[in-house]
Amino acid sequence: MIRKTVFVIILSICSINLFAQDSAIPDSIICYAADYNAGTQLLLTLNSGAKIEATAQIDVTYIDFPEEAKPAFEAAVSIWESYINTSKTIRIKATWASLAGGSLASSGATRIFRNFKNAPLTDVWYVVPLAEAISGEELNSGDYDINVNVNKNINWSYNTQGTPINNKYDLSTIVLHEIAHGLGYSSTMKPSGNSQAQWGQSGYGMIYDFFLQKPDKVLFTNSTVYGNPSATLLSAITSGSVYFKVNNPGLAKDLPKIYSPNPYEDGGSLSHVDESYYPAGSENSLMTPNIAAAEIIHTPGQVILSILNQIGWGVNNLQNNVITATEPVLPEIMIYPNPVSNQVTLLVPSHLRSSNSKISLLDNWGQVLEQAAFDSTLEPNKTIDISHYVSDIYFIRLENEFGIFVRRIIKN
Repeated sequence: MIRKTVFVIILSICSINLFAQDSAIPDSIICYAADYNAGTQLLLTLNSGAKIEATAQIDVTYIDFPEEAKPAFEAAVSIWESYINTSKTIRIKATWASLAGGSLASSGATRIFRNFKNAPLTDVWYVVPLAEAISGEELNSGDYDINVNVNKNINWSYNTQGTPINNKYDLSTIVLHEIAHGLGYSSTMKPSGNSQAQWGQSGYGMIYDFFLQKPDKVLFTNSTVYGNPSATLLSAITSGSVYFKVNNPGLAKDLPKIYSPNPYEDGGSLSHVDESYYPAGSENSLMTPNIAAAEIIHTPGQVILSILNQIGWGVNNLQNNVITATEPVLPEIMIYPNPVSNQVTLLVPSHLRSSNSKISLLDNWGQVLEQAAFDSTLEPNKTIDISHYVSDIYFIRLENEFGIFVRRIIKN
């Protein structure tokens, strides 16, 4: 009897730690200068009735920064403070340094976390500022959340009024761009050797990775189509035809197009939007891989905001979405992908997981087509194959002691 009790205790401990919180250090992203004068100007504009007050606090510690450069940096910070929602202070370390080649700056989150409190997905990396926004907790002991390194050898413009100046690069534009990378606008997908590509860090993917796809709507993280690593994946990420899946209905027929040149460009591919699709002067050009001299972009644009919203950020002033709180709302069940062709996955957030869960597939008239019991504490990602059903509207329902949660899906 004593041995049985010990075994049960050990089993319980193993179950508790099955999805234990973990962290790692991600790669940074280097952004380069385009060697021409764009002469374009995109200033901050908000939707009608939009919020202009800060819904986030971003604190910056400057290392070797000239005083005259700080106002331009702060101008970019204040723009992001009016767009993103978090109750946790985001801490940026901004360093004025010599960087190689034609790089304007480099940036990235200081750490990534998985399986933190309220994490929407199990074993998926989130950058620390986003993980803290979702969890409502301090995860890195008050350390910096984002590193931004600015190349001091660039001919910078510190003008905060959005005036293009030939042969000068607008510092506020670059900082706005670099902070976006630190907020999670980055992919882990890259070549592996000469003939394959892979995704993930320490065996786990970044949340951004799970929305990359080709026009056929097959996600690159779909292991039944793209091996990890595989030559098929390398061909896909260098196809020049990569898109980001967003649920924003305003972009349903024009998904964000992602930069995916052949050959792959380290620091550029997949972690930026396609510059030929969003040229200098267009609304959504902030996250292109190269920023030109005299190119002013002081607004993220709807595409960039939609991508950040898709990976988990509460975002203000996003068309076709309604944000009513200044802090992220704890997610209910998530359905992915939607629309769906073959397999649909129910994602149960940590605060709704139960050993006594039931998943149901219903048709458009409420008739139960399939039903299964499962333990969402052990299997928070539950997949149903609906490839044999006709194209129509269906519903996924989760039932447990926390309630009944229903999501509408579209079968292609």
